[in-house]
Amino acid sequence: MEPIVLTKTAPKLKFNNEDLKKELKQELEKYQNNIITEETKKGGKKSRAELNTLKKKLNKFRIESKKQLFEEPTKEFEKSVAELIDIIDNTLKPIDEQLKALEDARKAQKTVEIEAEIAKIIAEFQLDKKHASELTILEKYLNSSEGINVIIADLKNRAEISKKNQKLDEMNRQTIIKTCKAYEDEMTLDAESYLSLLAFQDIHTVIENIHKTVVKEKLKQQEKTLKEPQKIYIPENPKVDAIVEKLTLEGKLDLSGKHTNWATFKVTGRKQSLIDLGDYMEMKNITFEVIEKGEI
Repeated sequence: MEPIVLTKTAPKLKFNNEDLKKELKQELEKYQNNIITEETKKGGKKSRAELNTLKKKLNKFRIESKKQLFEEPTKEFEKSVAELIDIIDNTLKPIDEQLKALEDARKAQKTVEIEAEIAKIIAEFQLDKKHASELTILEKYLNSSEGINVIIADLKNRAEISKKNQKLDEMNRQTIIKTCKAYEDEMTLDAESYLSLLAFQDIHTVIENIHKTVVKEKLKQQEKTLKEPQKIYIPENPKVDAIVEKLTLEGKLDLSGKHTNWATFKVTGRKQSLIDLGDYMEMKNITFEVIEKGEI
């Protein structure tokens, strides 16, 4: 069945072309040989506007006439062809719907098969929940041309990558936990809060943040210790003749800050307090040495 054109008439449109041409030439005579100067510029702009208006009028006539010539006569033709297409569509629609239903059923069945294979692969590679979720069903897997063996091979390749990432994640977790645990004798660090940073920071940045937190906390503790008034405890030991109750200063200090000063101290305190004092003097760039030490 082939559509055949029975009659065809070439479009032709006649209008008063010659009369318009004659009138147009007469009308344009007044615009010809015009010389535009600064004095006549205003008149020149007016002439340009009038001529542009005349051009637009003719273009509008051309477009509207062309529409009447070509579009109007073909409306009946287009309507007749559209009716024929509707007849075909009425028969095509139920066929198309049935084919689509069969294709959807095929894809659904294949999806079940692929999901079963994914479950096996997850168990085989021992993937955790996070990395198992990466084994999704790609759109190409559902194509009828994509065989199940090809799909399984591709899934295993993807699982291998996920397994490597899983091991790397676990190594990073253990690194953070061990780093926090290394400071447990000095302070308590919330390892879980640092583990959560791995979601948007690399391991090196997280470890650096832990060290920065430790240094900052140590400085706070040292400043707090030095600001607190120190109590001197006299142990209950009858053999001790005396306890130093204050620091003794030898030498003359220049408080103007123009020279490097020196001082001799004798300090008595608990072991940890003496260690903290040494750390503080190092932080303040004070040079010192231990002459002697002992227990009371």
